[in-house]
Amino acid sequence: MFVERNYEKISNLISDLWGLIKPESIKIIITDSYTKYCLNIYSINELIALMIIFPYWLFKIRHFFKEIGAIDLNVEKPSILIKSMNFFKKKPEVGVGNLIYIESKNIQEKYKHGFVSLIISIRLHEIKCPKWLGSGIGSFTSEKFLSRNIVRKDTINLLSIQNKNKDLNSVNTAYPHVLGYWTVRYLEENYPGFLKKIFKRYKGEEIVDQIRLQLGLSQENFWDQLDELLYENYKHLLDNK
Repeated sequence: MFVERNYEKISNLISDLWGLIKPESIKIIITDSYTKYCLNIYSINELIALMIIFPYWLFKIRHFFKEIGAIDLNVEKPSILIKSMNFFKKKPEVGVGNLIYIESKNIQEKYKHGFVSLIISIRLHEIKCPKWLGSGIGSFTSEKFLSRNIVRKDTINLLSIQNKNKDLNSVNTAYPHVLGYWTVRYLEENYPGFLKKIFKRYKGEEIVDQIRLQLGLSQENFWDQLDELLYENYKHLLDNK
């Protein structure tokens, strides 16, 4: 099965690229039923507690099933919930992913990308990596694993000064994902190994500050300057779409 065959490959790639600590143990549940997921992942006492807050719990679990899977860090060991390949084949293309990724009819390839993102999320949780940067790490790692580019070149337009829709905290816009990807790509192309080094020493917003210092950007105008740096560096790609 794909999950068993590829977990170690992906996990080792993450270690090589980013030096992130591998969990001592991890639970991976493959199911298309959120009821079975809960029965597998939670203890009896946890299920009783969850039943008390049933409406919130049901909403949370149903939300998981909008995507290929989810991670749960509030249990005894880090856990990944992932749907089967057959379920994923029926999943309609929705959300900001349509604005970010190159269209592909290869279901197995898209499934691999989703699985990489789930494993990355667990590993990045330990260093409290900001979500926008974590998204970029996930996309960049997927490209290395798949040996091809998956992010659309024209997404660089979202970093142009003319673009006004720049909400870093929004999950409903492509901007934070795009900013993360092009930041990670720029750093790896110009300062290979830099992120791996700082991930060992810093957490949370300290990571962002180290990126700012490495790029020589000001604290006051960091985000605008970062957008401009990335756009100016990659806008030539728009001529070769």
